[in-house]
Amino acid sequence: MLRKKFSNLAVSWAFMLKSFLTLLAFMASLDMAHGCFNSMISQAKKHAPLSYKMYTRMKSQTRSMFSTVGGCSDPLKSLSGGIHEAIHLDGHFKKRRHTMISGEDLPLLDQRSLFRPSKIYSEALAVEKEVSRESGVPFSDGGYAGSYLRSASGPTSYSQFDFLLNELTAYTQDAYTESRLLKFYPKSIANKGAFFMMSAVQIYLKRAKKSYPAAMKRLKTAKNKRILQKLWDQASLRTGELCKAMKKMNSPLIRKFSIPESQAYARRICSPKYTYALSEVIGTVSCPASCLAKKDLYLAQKVSKPREVKPPIVKKEEVKPQQKLDEPQFVDQGPSIEIGDDLFIGTTDPSLTEH
Repeated sequence: MLRKKFSNLAVSWAFMLKSFLTLLAFMASLDMAHGCFNSMISQAKKHAPLSYKMYTRMKSQTRSMFSTVGGCSDPLKSLSGGIHEAIHLDGHFKKRRHTMISGEDLPLLDQRSLFRPSKIYSEALAVEKEVSRESGVPFSDGGYAGSYLRSASGPTSYSQFDFLLNELTAYTQDAYTESRLLKFYPKSIANKGAFFMMSAVQIYLKRAKKSYPAAMKRLKTAKNKRILQKLWDQASLRTGELCKAMKKMNSPLIRKFSIPESQAYARRICSPKYTYALSEVIGTVSCPASCLAKKDLYLAQKVSKPREVKPPIVKKEEVKPQQKLDEPQFVDQGPSIEIGDDLFIGTTDPSLTEH
């Protein structure tokens, strides 16, 4: 009887001790995550000031999403992902605004007459698979097209073009954060979300021009044009900066995966074949030329008509940028603005160049 009593007591104490140790381990993990988070914020404050500025606007959302996205297992992804989700929660859903990296808030689109982005799913998926084949990077199941354009419940990028633009904004923030901090995390791979979203926006405009004249008319209104122009220029600038940062890294992962993917996407983002409909809405279009492979640099030029320019035929390594092409050259539409080796054409918001 006494032995049984002591046995039960021992079991109870063992259970209590195990629970206590589990609690200590949990608290330690929280402390570690807290320390990891603070370290990332300090790093962002020093090297990615606009990410830090965005964090100060959305502290609670960023902190809560940091652990949800991945925590200390991949701190760079967790920080950029935390701010990414905060942009959705605080900017789009709470304040009903597009929150730009510079801190400017843009209104949401006037979406009357616009069609569901789900209608571009097949073409966006085809582009994503082409990028996979060209870059040699395996295509993940469903890809971005499957995640954002195929099916969803409630108002999302599947059902509203404005939500697709909000994803572009959030992924552009990722590109900025990574362009400043990726060098400290050589085992990380750059996020390709901004490149996919830029491609998806182009495809949406192409479909609008071809099949939805009422949507195209609505997109050309002064309000919508201004929103699209600012969000596109911001994405073009920040993806270009990310490509520059990647080229400076001596990371096998970046060179094997991130750079080939960015080059394959840029080949489309900068191509008149994909850009002509967007240019009809916002005027001349900015292009992240630093993302292009050398053989594709001829694409970094003005867009005026829906036809592709064939690359010039040159002898060996001789480069003749002014060489006459078989296809007619595009009509010059005015002076361009150069930022680094990225070509920005037409009106560019000065706030985008803020560091």
